[in-house]
Amino acid sequence: MTWRLVIDPRPRSEFRDLIDPAGPAVAGWRRVGARLPTHVLLEMVAFELVERRRQVAERGFVERTWRVPLWPSAAIEAAWYDVDRCADLLELLPRGTRVEVVPSSAETVDAAGRAWFGRRLFDAQRYLQALGRLPGEVGAWPPPTHATVGGFLRDGDRVLLERRPDHAKVYPGQWDWPGGHPESSEEPEATLIRELGEELGVAPTAFRLTARIEHTDAASGRAYEHWCFEVTAWSGEVRAREGQRVEWFTIDEALRLPDLGPCVPEALARLGVRTVPGTKPPPSGSR
Repeated sequence: MTWRLVIDPRPRSEFRDLIDPAGPAVAGWRRVGARLPTHVLLEMVAFELVERRRQVAERGFVERTWRVPLWPSAAIEAAWYDVDRCADLLELLPRGTRVEVVPSSAETVDAAGRAWFGRRLFDAQRYLQALGRLPGEVGAWPPPTHATVGGFLRDGDRVLLERRPDHAKVYPGQWDWPGGHPESSEEPEATLIRELGEELGVAPTAFRLTARIEHTDAASGRAYEHWCFEVTAWSGEVRAREGQRVEWFTIDEALRLPDLGPCVPEALARLGVRTVPGTKPPPSGSR
């Protein structure tokens, strides 16, 4: 049965709230809201959502449509904090969950935030922009567009990139994370393990999905959905098994590469607290 999540800052009598607005969690957030940093409050919301989802699954609720007024990862991004800690929140929902973002105004979002926290925590317009990038379905696989799966091997502040051949049909001559296309009926994690084994001779042993990025390649005109993982542990020694050029870069070095793939800056932003080109830095004193 399909699980449906409605993100709407306005109360909806026809849907059950995933977090009770009159419950102890919200009361606690209002009580300590003035004393805790913004990102701590929003991470508390994220963990509460995960816990409520677990309880719903364990108790076998008949309801399959639930409402939340705010989405933590979008709120964290809107507050100019790194979204990394909540980036996987959607992945913790049942696979196939339909996500419905109900259009709303900045004023309505502000009111919902004040109702939960007793104060304004983030820029409502930026929140709405971040919310608009949520996928319509959680974990839909394969996506309706062409798909790729790959990831950054990470060693501290260094990440491994490979340069695509100049004659490649898609994203030619660009530095990108290693990866490739899924085979028939292959899950993303299996694709990651197979591709990194084929290209680099390593077997990932610790990894997590950090980004799903939709992008249309300028060279081919194809629309892609790129699934990017962070790989923090692996067995085997890295070697270019397919004759490609691979190099380790710090994140700052990678962001300065002239031939950096267009999706890489967004994916790198999920790996650590930093500001990437084209984004506004956090307001002074916000951390």
